[in-house]
Amino acid sequence: MCECAIHTNEKDKWFGEKKFRLAHFFDQWWDEYCKDPKHFIKPEQYKAVQAIRSCRTEALGVDVYTCPSCGEETKVYHSCKNRFCPTCSWNDTVRWAEKVKGSMLNIPHRHVVFTLPHQLNFLIQRNKFLLLNTLMQASAETLKDWVNYKYHLRPGIISVLQTAGERKDPHFHTHMILSWGGIDKNGSLRQIKGNFVKYESISSKFRGIFEKKLIDFFDRGLLDHDFVDVVEFKRFIKRVNDKHWRIHFEEPINTPADVIRYIGSVFKTSMPE
Repeated sequence: MCECAIHTNEKDKWFGEKKFRLAHFFDQWWDEYCKDPKHFIKPEQYKAVQAIRSCRTEALGVDVYTCPSCGEETKVYHSCKNRFCPTCSWNDTVRWAEKVKGSMLNIPHRHVVFTLPHQLNFLIQRNKFLLLNTLMQASAETLKDWVNYKYHLRPGIISVLQTAGERKDPHFHTHMILSWGGIDKNGSLRQIKGNFVKYESISSKFRGIFEKKLIDFFDRGLLDHDFVDVVEFKRFIKRVNDKHWRIHFEEPINTPADVIRYIGSVFKTSMPE
C-alpha cells in the first residue's frame, strides 16, 4: 500500500479545499455584474478577479505527481499568487506573522486602532497617497509621544493600513501592535504596569498632529480640494474637530501571535481600490 503523505480517503481535498470559494461566486455573477456595474471597475480590480477565478485551475497550469510505489497520480494546480486571493494571501499572512513575531520585544503587546472621521473621506479619496501616509505617521507619532511622555520609554510599533470597513465602504483606519513597555534611557527593557489609558488626551493629540499636517499641505498648495478659500477650509476643519477621532486599545496579551494573525489578515480582506 502506498505511504505517500498526500494520499487520503478524499484525495481531492488534501490541500483543504472548501465547499465554497470566492472564485465560485465570481464565476457565477462577475460577468453579469460587469455589464452594468454600480461603480467604476479599475484595471487592478479586473486583474485581481481574473487571478482569483483562475487560481488552482488548468488555466494556470498543473503539475502531475506519480507515486513510484503504486503509480497513483495526483494533480496539483498552480496558484495565482495574487495578494487579494484569499487562498494565496493566507500563506503570505502566515509567513509575515512568523517574521514579525520573531522581531517583537519579549513583553505583552496591545492591539490599537486609530480611525479618521468619515467627514474626511472625500478629501482622502482625492489625496490618498498623501493623507494615508499622514494617517500612518500621525498615529505612530501619537503613540510614541504618549508612551515617552507618560512612561519615559521608547516602544515598538507595527502598523497596518486598512481603507475599508466590513461592508467594503470607505473607512480609513490603522491597526497597530504596540509593545506594552519599551526601552528606557539606559537601554533596558521595561514593561508598563497597569492597563489604564486616557482616551481623550490620546485622541486629542492624534487629531492635533493630523490636522497640523493637513493645514500645512493646504498652505503649501499640495492638497487637491474644492475649497473656495482658506476661510472655508478652516470652517471645514472646525466641523471635523467636533467629531470624535476614535481610538481603541485591546487589553495587553502576553502572546501576540493572535493579534499578528488578525492584523495580517487585513492584507487579504480588502480588494484593491
